[in-house]
Amino acid sequence: MAAESRTRHWDAYAARWQLIGPPLRPAKVDIEYLSASVSRLRPQAKTALLLGVTPEIAEMAWAPGCQLVAVDKSEGMVRAVWPGDTARRRAVVADWFGLDVPEAPFDVVVGDGVFTLLEFPQGYARLGQALAALVKPGGLLSLRLFCRTEPGETLERVISDVSARAIGNFNVFKWRLAMALQGDVTRGVRLADVYRTFVERTGGVAKLASCTGWPEAIIGSIEGYRDIDDRYSYSTEREVEGCLAQDFELLETWRPGYELGERCPHLNFRRRA
Repeated sequence: MAAESRTRHWDAYAARWQLIGPPLRPAKVDIEYLSASVSRLRPQAKTALLLGVTPEIAEMAWAPGCQLVAVDKSEGMVRAVWPGDTARRRAVVADWFGLDVPEAPFDVVVGDGVFTLLEFPQGYARLGQALAALVKPGGLLSLRLFCRTEPGETLERVISDVSARAIGNFNVFKWRLAMALQGDVTRGVRLADVYRTFVERTGGVAKLASCTGWPEAIIGSIEGYRDIDDRYSYSTEREVEGCLAQDFELLETWRPGYELGERCPHLNFRRRA
């Protein structure tokens, strides 16, 4: 990803944050499950790392005395999205790879959709290695993934469903569209191609709003993909498990019941000793 393209993408994403909803952001049930998981699997956690600055995770009920550090490479995201530093939490503008903070390694590390931002398999393997250094032996790694179906869904099926008003909201449609366009996971999907296909196959923001009843402002959030060369990748659960298997033991998997929840599983891992 070119640095300029990446910066433009995340600045645009930050500016449209309030227009983004589940499943792209965690829903209430996701936060309830995550909070319960941390309390159950690592009840005495004193330190926690959040990959990114997801405010719903930052503001959930952490154990008394637990210090949370959130790390995001985008200063624009930290400025626009982070709910603010307190005595128990702080945000740092830094890279997840080679992270150097005094709290590391952590009792708990949490990430929401983080693998989708990376290329497969090299980026996945690199993040797996970084996480092995960031989680204490016996510590908890809790991830929500964005996964493609096997076999993959066709573009025609997605367009047919949106035309039939069989998709509940624009965020679900946008994720299904991107996944259908991906093809080979090693290539991922270019965000500019998602935007171009959206315009070509739906007629654009106003027309899709007229056909579906979805708010134009929310549909317009896809403008953040225009001319962006960054790529997203949608893996399977097995592909993520494989890149973590050397250092992490899978404890449990849970899928939320909302629309597209079957493609947004939570995986909890224990760092091997």
